[in-house]
Amino acid sequence: MQQALEWQVNFWSGESSVEERRQFEHWLGLGPEQQGAWRHIQAMDSRLLDMASPSIAGALRDTRKLTARRRTLRTLLFISGSGLALYGARNTSQWQVIAADSRTRTGVQREVTLPDGGRLTLNTDSAVNIVYDEHVRSISLLRGEIHVATAADGHQPARPFIVETRYGRARAIGTRFTVRLDDDRSRVAVSQGMVELRPRQGDAVLVVNAGQEASFDGHDVGPARASPLGGEEWLRGLVIAERMPLREFLSTLARYRSGFLYCDPTVADLPVSGVFSIRDTDQTLAALLQVLPVSITYITRYWVSVSAA
Repeated sequence: MQQALEWQVNFWSGESSVEERRQFEHWLGLGPEQQGAWRHIQAMDSRLLDMASPSIAGALRDTRKLTARRRTLRTLLFISGSGLALYGARNTSQWQVIAADSRTRTGVQREVTLPDGGRLTLNTDSAVNIVYDEHVRSISLLRGEIHVATAADGHQPARPFIVETRYGRARAIGTRFTVRLDDDRSRVAVSQGMVELRPRQGDAVLVVNAGQEASFDGHDVGPARASPLGGEEWLRGLVIAERMPLREFLSTLARYRSGFLYCDPTVADLPVSGVFSIRDTDQTLAALLQVLPVSITYITRYWVSVSAA
């Protein structure tokens, strides 16, 4: 139901691309659960418009002609606040990602200039909220991965620069660094300066220096280890593997392509080494054929299987 709601909001916004429509068709074809959820959301769409006041219903219809997804979401939140909440959607992580200040689709990167002149780069399938006020400069990473190049704060007194995730915070000390949000932890790599890591609970603190990386969950942090490129290889369109298990390599590659990338368990532990492109994932998959005893089967463009040759 949450996935169906996300697709409905995407279509409401009037911003859906050809690629997104293909992804929707793929999702809808996965099975009866998806199809049933979509029919239910369509029925609720009609009921929402009927139950809302004429002005709200009109605003909701008008947003289909606009390019501002945010306008659609504000209207939906107004309706939800009136007691018509869609399955508590506004409290879910999916909704928060849809309503984020800045987000990217799969395979897309985006650079954002921050209010203080710093630079924020979003990696594939990422979402952030940005808050600058009198006391703090804060980036909330809701999904994916970001790179931050901080700038000196002209505000007096100077405000700390913090990246928040659900597991805790990273406080920058004049730096360039990346933050990645995984399912069970956050990972930070520093290419310049220092970053202080502090889990959301407990007293653990770790300072990560340039050329190091570390991870933390809600309770523990560290240790720091060497990270020669400071986690910036994806900015150059690269993934660098050094005896990386094929399962892990394909999981990394899957972040940059739509659809499903399957790894047969019989080849999951084969080691992968080399420098590969994330901007042409089909070319990277083809390169695996030259170095590993595997075969690659394209069932569709969005369903690829890697198995033993």
